[in-house]
Amino acid sequence: MGQAGIGKFSASELRKQLSGKVVSMSPFVNSYSNGFNASASPKNLETMFQLLYLGFTSPRFDESDFNVLMDQYEAAYLNMSSNPNFKAQKALMATLYQNNPRRSVLDYDTLDEINYDQLQSIYSKLYGNADDFTFTIVGNVDLETLRPLVEKYLGSLPKTKNGYSWADDGVRYPQGHVVNRFSTPME
Repeated sequence: MGQAGIGKFSASELRKQLSGKVVSMSPFVNSYSNGFNASASPKNLETMFQLLYLGFTSPRFDESDFNVLMDQYEAAYLNMSSNPNFKAQKALMATLYQNNPRRSVLDYDTLDEINYDQLQSIYSKLYGNADDFTFTIVGNVDLETLRPLVEKYLGSLPKTKNGYSWADDGVRYPQGHVVNRFSTPME
């Protein structure tokens, strides 16, 4: 999403709009959580809330941006595939998580599994319901300034009663004594 921009703004247009402002916002997805990381200087607080609001309500999906990013990933992962540290990381993850695809290392051979047509659906599932989000705000913020921004931007986010429930993803560490004798030629 960072490559696509937000709302009506492409990534380059958004950078121009935010020029001179100390503000950032980006979505994240971890193994068991997802959300947004955002930060701003006190004077750019409203811009940060606007970006958060747009992150929930107006994500931007552009296939040409996606294709550019995938080309960049292909070049990067093709180069990394010969790096012994990358090979060791792949072997470690495969051993620790018993080849579970939820804990595999993304590499050149699996890039083709990333499908542009599924991005919007996945994003909507993760960020289409603000009701199950927890917002934590820390820093140099005046509460009298903060309250109306929270009410205006966070209070108007889309909500449904369809929250998520935790599901076991099947990831397990191996039991007993495990040995992985890893070696790779130094090139």
